[in-house]
Formats: sequence, structure tokens, C-alpha cells
Amino acid sequence: MPTGIGGYRRWGGAQRSDGSVIPESRHVRNAPLPVRGSDVPVEAVDHLPGRHLFAGPYLSHFGHFFAEGISRLHAYRALRADIDGIVFIGRQRGGDSEVGERAAEVLQVLGVNHPVRIIAQPTRVDALFVPDQGAGLGLLAGGTPATHAMFREAYAEVTARPDGAARVLISRRYYGRMRGGVVLGGLLEENLEAQGYQSFAPERHSFAEQVATYKAARQIVGLDSSAFHVIATLGRADLDVGVILRRADGTKDLGPQLLGFTGRLPTIIDAIEEEFVREGAGQRRTWSRFAELDFPRLGRELQEAGLIDDLSVWQLPTPPLRQHFFDRYAKRFGKPLVPYRPAMAGDGE
Repeated sequence: MPTGIGGYRRWGGAQRSDGSVIPESRHVRNAPLPVRGSDVPVEAVDHLPGRHLFAGPYLSHFGHFFAEGISRLHAYRALRADIDGIVFIGRQRGGDSEVGERAAEVLQVLGVNHPVRIIAQPTRVDALFVPDQGAGLGLLAGGTPATHAMFREAYAEVTARPDGAARVLISRRYYGRMRGGVVLGGLLEENLEAQGYQSFAPERHSFAEQVATYKAARQIVGLDSSAFHVIATLGRADLDVGVILRRADGTKDLGPQLLGFTGRLPTIIDAIEEEFVREGAGQRRTWSRFAELDFPRLGRELQEAGLIDDLSVWQLPTPPLRQHFFDRYAKRFGKPLVPYRPAMAGDGE
């Protein structure tokens, strides 16, 4: 059954021919989510012949697709000789009909070479393999041993970038001010580049190139983002990871995920002084939030963690530079940044 009209409050899943829900098809976040039943007569549903692996919901946002949307594919290698394809469940109306380019790159690295379908209408299949969910957000953020093994085997076939930097900065430079971040993010990146970090914008590289870059690194630092979901799955206990919060809740899943996959906690730095959001942003607040950082504190904590060396070249914001940022933002979007309060958060968060 696809996810019902009304979004992911009505999750899809799979049921047996007698109408009973298959428990393993329930998607898990902080708890198993309820499965929407189908009131369509069996003879009226679509028919997909053959034997298929149930992959769970198709989540088009890269971070969600990677962290939880491929979490059943740990069973793929064992079943590949016994199946005809893989099925994701989508939205019954207004959802994706095909796997996106980035998602396809991930599946390629994972060695998937079977047809992949997104089911948007109630569909009967001849046989369906329903593995347990091996990773996710919330309860399953740390991943199961089977999921750890899936990534370990897949990444073993990706060669570390031979010219890769030892210090990698996850850059948001090419987002500009379109998707939130931190006030004076450019200054932050300049400071880290002065410490020997090489800026790397994941969205400008293929998924295989991202993995190759992270395999070559010894230290990775950046603002909390989907890139750290990928970094976690390398399972490298020898990698020093520093996550700088741009949202107060930015590591509620990243922290447990990095610990679960690597066996060690990352350095998590909360130097947020205040958060701002574009006035009138409504349910798009997540994409319009900017954190103002305490630069002196951030520099000290990065140095104490061994992630930077020389504080004497650590530049601090000046009042004119700060005001210039806010003025340019208001001019660009026609609305100013105003203080963000968690009580403002709506369903779009």
C-alpha cells in the first residue's frame, strides 16, 4: 500500500493476502509507525508479477533517503539471485515516480543492479521479501550489524581518493543563503581553510566521489548536514569528526548514528548564540534558519579537540561585517531575518 493522501502521517506498508499487516513492513522512527490499510478489493489493485524485495518508503530528500530509505537493502546481496526487482512505496498522489539521480548513485555503489520501482498505487505482487529495517532516524540511528556489514562490503570496492585532503571541510558555500546555515558562514570557512582544511561541497560530486574523499581524510569538520550520515557509514574509528551545530537539534540523530557506526562519539560543538529565521517563512522555516555563532568559543573548542592548530589566525566577526550580512540577506529576499523561537515551529519542521 502506498502512503496515503495527506503525506507521511498515513504511512504505507505491506499486507498479506488475508489483509493482515506484515509487522516488518512498518517504518520505524522513534517507534514503529502505523501502516495504512487498503480498502481496495484485491481484484482491483495493480499486479506486479515476480518476486521482489520490499525496500520501504521512498524518501526523496537525500538525507532521509540515505539515513532511513535504504535501510532494508542489507538483505539485497543474500537475495539477489532469488528476486526480480526491488520495490519502494511512494505517495499515492504527488509523489516520485522514479528514483532520483542521487539515489540512483547510492544504489549503484551498494551494488544494486535489479530493476527498482516506486509503487504509487495499491499493488499485488506474486512474492515479497520483507526484511527488517536496519537503520533510520531515532530508535535505529546507530544501525544494525547487518547494515554496518552492507556499507563495509560496498565501500571496500571504492578506492580512496589518491589526492584527497587529510583535512576536509564540508562546505555549504554553494547554497549561498538559499538553504540556511550560519551568520557569516563564509568567514567560518575561511578560518578553517587557513587551518589546512580543503573545502568539499558534496552536492557537486557523485556519491562514489564523496565516499572516496572521506576515505582519504583524517579529519572532517562541518556544519551539521546530511553529509555526516554518509561519513558515519564508513564506520571509521580512526577518523576525527567535528560537527558544528547550525541548529540546536542538529545532532539528535547524527550523534547516535556516528557512535553506532564508528564506535566513537564525534566532537559536537554548540556555539550557537542565537538563531534567526526569515520573517514570514511559514512552514519553510527549516530552510530559512541561520545560527549566529560565538566565534571565539568555537575556535577554542576546535583547538581543544585537536581539530585546528593556530588560534592566532582565527578571524573574528566585526559589527560592520555582521550588519552587512543581515542587510544583504534582507535585500536578497525582501524580508529580514528575525529571532527564531522553537515555539514558532510548525508541522513543516
